[in-house]
Amino acid sequence: MATAGNYQVRIEGDVSGQIAIGNNNLQIQNHGGVVNVVKPSSRSPFKKRAGRVWQRPRPFPALLDRVQESLVMQSAIQNGVSVSVFGEGGIGKTTFLSHMAHLPEAGKYPDGVVYLYTRGQGFDDLLQMLFDAFFSSAGNVLPTAGQLRHHLQGIRAVILLDDLALSREDAQALVTLMPLSCFALASLERSLWGNGEVISLEGLPEQEQVELFAREIKRPLSEAEKTDALIICYYLQGHPLKIIQAASLVNSEGKSISEIKKRFQGSPTPLSILKELLHSLNPSQQKALALLGASGGALIPLGIINALLKLPGAQEILKSLVSVGAAWTDGSRFAMAGSLVGPIGDVWNLASWEDALINYFSDWLPQQANDALIEEASDALVTAIQKAGEKNRWPEVIRLGRALERILILGRRWQKWLDILNLILKAARALHDRSAEAWALHQMGTRALCLNYADQARQFLTEALRIRQAIGDKAGLAITQYNLNVLSGVSGIQQPKAARVDSSFGKHVAIGIGSIVGVGLLLLIGLWFLSNLATDTPIPAQTRISTLGTGDVQVTLIWNSINDLDLWVQDPNGEIIFYDHSTSASGGKLDVDANAGCENVTTQPVENIFWPATKAPRGSYLVSVNYYQQCDNVAPTPFTIRVLVDGVVKEVSGEISSAKDTQEIYDFQR
Repeated sequence: MATAGNYQVRIEGDVSGQIAIGNNNLQIQNHGGVVNVVKPSSRSPFKKRAGRVWQRPRPFPALLDRVQESLVMQSAIQNGVSVSVFGEGGIGKTTFLSHMAHLPEAGKYPDGVVYLYTRGQGFDDLLQMLFDAFFSSAGNVLPTAGQLRHHLQGIRAVILLDDLALSREDAQALVTLMPLSCFALASLERSLWGNGEVISLEGLPEQEQVELFAREIKRPLSEAEKTDALIICYYLQGHPLKIIQAASLVNSEGKSISEIKKRFQGSPTPLSILKELLHSLNPSQQKALALLGASGGALIPLGIINALLKLPGAQEILKSLVSVGAAWTDGSRFAMAGSLVGPIGDVWNLASWEDALINYFSDWLPQQANDALIEEASDALVTAIQKAGEKNRWPEVIRLGRALERILILGRRWQKWLDILNLILKAARALHDRSAEAWALHQMGTRALCLNYADQARQFLTEALRIRQAIGDKAGLAITQYNLNVLSGVSGIQQPKAARVDSSFGKHVAIGIGSIVGVGLLLLIGLWFLSNLATDTPIPAQTRISTLGTGDVQVTLIWNSINDLDLWVQDPNGEIIFYDHSTSASGGKLDVDANAGCENVTTQPVENIFWPATKAPRGSYLVSVNYYQQCDNVAPTPFTIRVLVDGVVKEVSGEISSAKDTQEIYDFQR
């Protein structure tokens, strides 16, 4: 038991999982999550993966045309410039990225190449996916927002993001957050403006159109057939996927190319092309495609498809849909081709299949004990919950959402977790289910508490507390009150740069049997924090820098608070020295990083970057100050930059007032 105010919280019996974030530990229980503060650790739980990361799709050696586009991409990778690749669905973005992932130019990037299919992923979850690609963690730990940015900004990799749906602002923020990496962002609309290259994928040239048509029907074309095929491709504007679908009609219906040509005369619309494709499918193929359409483009595991279709040879049927461009697969799961997801609803009524998917998952998910299977089906599950909401099937929204929540929490998909909580809250209010409403509010407040969003946490938890008091939910009331008490103890403490999970983590929070760090530990945390704020005896700036490294060039950042400022210096070669890249090829070195993560703080810190004698290169240097983290209650932080160049000292003073802000302060020549 842990005491929270006048309540006792029993946490041993129904804990179904836990995850740490910063100094917070979240335990998952039936009545809602319980947050405990754990003792900070000096060891980071995150470790960069050894060697290069090669997370690439299979190579696509037979790329048709795209010569100019490939040259742009090669140049961008060579020069570290990000690229926006855009075009309508089915135009070949995935094929293009698959080919680009294997370019030899990517070998210059020491952290490798990562390809991610990002359908339905928001900004925060996408950052987590990138973090997981390059870092592992000791135990189940979610990095804080600061830790994500801290670790990712030093990564040097080629990153290919397919089916991206971020806003223009989020796409730019993503690229800016990882300045040493080269991005290729594939989307329906242009995603980067101002900086970076732009590749607009259009239809194929005539020769490649005919070559693709012949490739799909798996035989050479006669001269007359080439003419007919070229006319078909002309009507389809050289669109690769539409050409594949048109060619499939030759094989599936046994028609001549000339006969198929007659169907496409008169400037066919996308809808008429789709109708031709659907008409060419046999009943089993239509049934399988309707199920994929009901999932809205989300991947469905083969086992679930088999259970719903009840068709012999379902896998071969699905593969046949892939071959005609109506579906795609990652090997063990299948989804409808993205270009069909929207238009399919104009041709077929998928309501019965959507209901079938919701019904199946409503029975399957609460009884499923295999987390790996749930994770594999998670995208389809999220779609099913969203579809249930659109249909006002509120009981299923709550049933499915609560069953999936644990997987989203432990899988570190906290943005999607919030989306599902909002749906559950909407469902609970529609049903006037006060208990479910309080649970959803408690979880939203608990999530905010873990992320140190104090105002949001207090708002949601207070509302949940009021409802639980009104309906007499004593067990839920105790947990909500407990989290509010935790909030009162930590609302002013910021997260460190690296996660601080105690090495004895398992002793404190072991599932089912571990003892929990309760309110008493909050007092210890407070005492520890306050002990670090002890007033230092004033030390003159000159004395502070007397023991620092020096040479031909020395840049020192001096300030007088416990806030975490960071010194950045860009050398004449364009290489930036800072806390996560402390040495440069030119010989520069960061030898002091003060107040890092608001730990071991001093009120008279310095940071120092220097080049030893004879090492500093000639050229332009740029000095910047980054306000990494506010550690006290005073946001504006005055500072002084001291620059020593070949024995001559220059001092520049300034003030930085916003956490996460970076200011260019001074540039000089040597």
